[in-house]
Amino acid sequence: MANRDKRRAMMVQLEANERMILNLLQKGKKRGRTRRFQKNEARQIARRQRPLLKLGFPEDFTIQMYNIRLYRSLAKYKKSFLRPLSSFNFKKYKNDNKWYDPYGKLSIELLKHLFASYPIPSCMQYPEWGQVDIYLKMFIHLGKGHNVRTFKWLPFRLTKKMAHTFLTGKSNFGLIKHLRWSQVQGIGDRPELAQHIAESFLGDARVLNTSEQEEEFWQQVITWLANEPEFTREELLVVLTYVQHLKFNRQKILQSNGSYRSFPPPKPNMKMKGRKFQKLLKEAYAWLDQLSRTSSFKNNKLFRKIKGFEVNHGDGKLYSIIPLLNEQALVEEGKIMSHCVGTYIEECEQGISSIWSLSIRFDENEAPKKLLTLEVDESMAILQARGFANRLPSQEERAVLAEWMTAEGLTYEEAENED
Repeated sequence: MANRDKRRAMMVQLEANERMILNLLQKGKKRGRTRRFQKNEARQIARRQRPLLKLGFPEDFTIQMYNIRLYRSLAKYKKSFLRPLSSFNFKKYKNDNKWYDPYGKLSIELLKHLFASYPIPSCMQYPEWGQVDIYLKMFIHLGKGHNVRTFKWLPFRLTKKMAHTFLTGKSNFGLIKHLRWSQVQGIGDRPELAQHIAESFLGDARVLNTSEQEEEFWQQVITWLANEPEFTREELLVVLTYVQHLKFNRQKILQSNGSYRSFPPPKPNMKMKGRKFQKLLKEAYAWLDQLSRTSSFKNNKLFRKIKGFEVNHGDGKLYSIIPLLNEQALVEEGKIMSHCVGTYIEECEQGISSIWSLSIRFDENEAPKKLLTLEVDESMAILQARGFANRLPSQEERAVLAEWMTAEGLTYEEAENED
């Protein structure tokens, strides 16, 4: 009977949470969302909170959507709790009957309470919302005072110097990027290079799925880069993307019958010894130029309806806007610009959207530097304009876009939201 009453009270609380979440969703609802969709979303969030109540969280506990996955995952590691959940001071994070989690502080303090007997390094102060399991395993490992080098889920081996950098270095990255940052710093002690590599595709979650042989090769690449003269972030990203293409990416080549055939990577046995950065960079830009001219989105009328654009602003700045005409061009653009344009292949194949790249040159003979990636839809509207890591356009870049819009009869939907 007591259990039945407890379950009934829990369901009443879940319904209350559902109503509260629904109100929040309605206050900040997005364009096009129906009330029914909002109700379903509210129910899903409330259901996801059910395990929190079973773990011992306060009955009225509600928090942002992205935190729920982390809190729910705690059930897997209940045996590793050093202190009971009930002894944590939740009231500290409640004000006017509302829960708040400033900069993830509640999450970190709760994890320290549950798992840590020893100090936790700064990189663990930023919860990895997308990689909860690996983050919690590392948190428990370090919280018990174990050496980071003995963590069995490390994506690559750490030397003593790298491990020391991991524990004491301050990079403002989360766990995965901080691991890569520590590796680069341990190899070459070049902070700017470490920053750029950690921000590249070598610092994202895919590193957890790479083979030992692949990681050994990337360590060779990092060592080679650490011994090369200075270069810009974009030059580095272009070279890394090109090296990955040569070494690992299987080729899809269009056949005469209209089908695609898969071939091995161009240089699967590639080594970095003896190579020069500038020569490889020149090859990489030539490859990107060739890639941009090869079309596989033949059914997309937008690429025929809208023309590219070039303008000289008279101060030596040559701007150009070109279409990205195939699947590989989108993927490589996403890697170089550190955003998700590589996932827009289906939209381009169906003719729903077209993707364009704005770049700049200071000399007609030099390689262009990428500035923005643009999405234009069937209504001739620029839906998105994003720079590296999804930054918004600068004033000068907006001026170039305005000239292109006038020439091609385009509108810019994001402009009002950005101002």
